[in-house]
Amino acid sequence: MSWARLIVPLVLLSSAALPRLAAAAPVLDVKPASLDFVAPTGGESAPQALTISNSGNSTLNVSVLQLTGFDAGSFVFAPALKAPLAIAAGKSTAYMVTFKPGGAGQLTAQLSVFSDGGQDQVPLAGKAGSRVDTTPAHGEALDFGSLLVGGAGTMMAVKINNYSGSAIGIPSVKVHGGTPEAPLPTDAFTVDNAGPFSVPANGVRTVNVTFAPRAEMAYAAYLEVDISDNSRYPSIIPLTGSGIASQLSTAPDALTFGIVTVGKKGIPQFISIANGGGLSLSLTLTTDAPQYTVSPGTVTLRPGGKAELTVGFEPDKMGEFPASVIYSITGGTKIGSTSLYGQGEAAPVQPGQDAAAATPTPRGGCTLRGGAPGSSALGPAACLLLLASLLRHRRRPR
Repeated sequence: MSWARLIVPLVLLSSAALPRLAAAAPVLDVKPASLDFVAPTGGESAPQALTISNSGNSTLNVSVLQLTGFDAGSFVFAPALKAPLAIAAGKSTAYMVTFKPGGAGQLTAQLSVFSDGGQDQVPLAGKAGSRVDTTPAHGEALDFGSLLVGGAGTMMAVKINNYSGSAIGIPSVKVHGGTPEAPLPTDAFTVDNAGPFSVPANGVRTVNVTFAPRAEMAYAAYLEVDISDNSRYPSIIPLTGSGIASQLSTAPDALTFGIVTVGKKGIPQFISIANGGGLSLSLTLTTDAPQYTVSPGTVTLRPGGKAELTVGFEPDKMGEFPASVIYSITGGTKIGSTSLYGQGEAAPVQPGQDAAAATPTPRGGCTLRGGAPGSSALGPAACLLLLASLLRHRRRPR
């Protein structure tokens, strides 16, 4: 055999067994995918980090590193953006980005990165405004909906946001009835912190407004947040809500479905409801037992309006089922109910059917079978008495 013939196959075999080496290539990786800032007009935000990395295995060459957009001048990079830029394999270059808005409103720009390892665009967005604002914003209303007169009421939060690097004083937070043009006294709206207090640098303070209506009427008021160093403020937040008196009438007062076979539906029954109050009434309708259904689940009644509800009953087991249809308004406040009652029974024995299959035996009991049609189910105590009687009878001498 020739040495050449032997060596060539070995060389081919050895080269096939060797792992293939990955081609050297750079890979561009820019994080985060976007940046969002908030800062006061004429001030600046806290800086945020942006990193350009090379996750490949050869040098990354960045040819374009450019910030574009109408508001590009409001976003400052440190160090400054410069291209071309070379980044070794596995290495990265970090920048700190600060938002320094030159005007008010929503400002945007875009960072474009082009390289031999890919390209990427990173959107930058900044909200510029006063040093302090509120959530809801100036002019945006808080609507408390309809609440039961005389109830505990409900609470909603107002946040005071400080975007500056120093504490801001809040001399007062007041509630006025009516409108800023025609303020009125009100006791339906209250605030838990009337001031004075301060909001820490780059911090948030929350005040809570409670609405507890005293009469059946529509309420209009406004919250005044006095911010000492802001010329546009005090911030005005309109407050609205309605008081609902319990003037819902229902007929009948109770529904009885009688005895219904387990797994079957009883005959539907109906409830008529009416709004005797002077304001619209938005209701949520539920039942407190799964064997009953009510439809529709929600209804809105105008003053003097009426509606009809359909109530169904389907027992899932034997027994008695007392329950209620519950009428609730905004916030889950219950304002009325209608009583429900029904019973579930086993399916009746059909001709030719084994009665034991239709009538369950009491737990721990027994079933009698005799000459009479059907069978009788007995409880544990009755079974013991019957067994003792049978034993005595068998022991008697003939």
